[in-house]
Amino acid sequence: LTLKSNPFNDFVCETIDTNKDKLTEAEINLLNSVNLGKGSMLWHTRNCFMLAFYCAGMRAGDLIQLRGANIIYEASAWRISYRMDKTSARKEILLIPEALEILKNYINLKKRTTDYIFPLLDNNAPYADAITWEDKERLPYNHKIALLKQVNSKNTILNKHLNKLAEMAGITKKISMHIARHSFANIARQKKANVYDI
Repeated sequence: LTLKSNPFNDFVCETIDTNKDKLTEAEINLLNSVNLGKGSMLWHTRNCFMLAFYCAGMRAGDLIQLRGANIIYEASAWRISYRMDKTSARKEILLIPEALEILKNYINLKKRTTDYIFPLLDNNAPYADAITWEDKERLPYNHKIALLKQVNSKNTILNKHLNKLAEMAGITKKISMHIARHSFANIARQKKANVYDI
């Protein structure tokens, strides 16, 4: 192509602002301080968000599908061990005391089962028989689609309730489960955590 005939000479690539909202440590504390009725959907929503935050910004889809069997005790410490849906990479996250306190509301650490931790997915649905990541890969297509729809639906519900919770806490930012990820990374960076670890 000659310079005159190049159709991209006048092309301008527009960029999209990807600056995501994130919560400050003070705003995280505000969320935690809201008085909620135990067992309410707002209470479950806060627990989901805070566990995602305490677990290095775990993705909502992975958190929604967590089971008691994903909680392990190894080398004198409690951890969450799972494979990420998005990348299939294995993750093992040390559970800090705050995360353990959330989990104790849902499971007996001494008698962990394969049931879902949070009361969001149906333990009796056909897709629930797929306990491991490998099991999920072998699910019939219609069961995989049903699981995906349920996870997306529950994520939408959590996000809706998160914004109610933010309003109750006096936070004006629009927040979602994904904001737990950005918030963790930002707060960890401010506390001088290694960028590669984050």
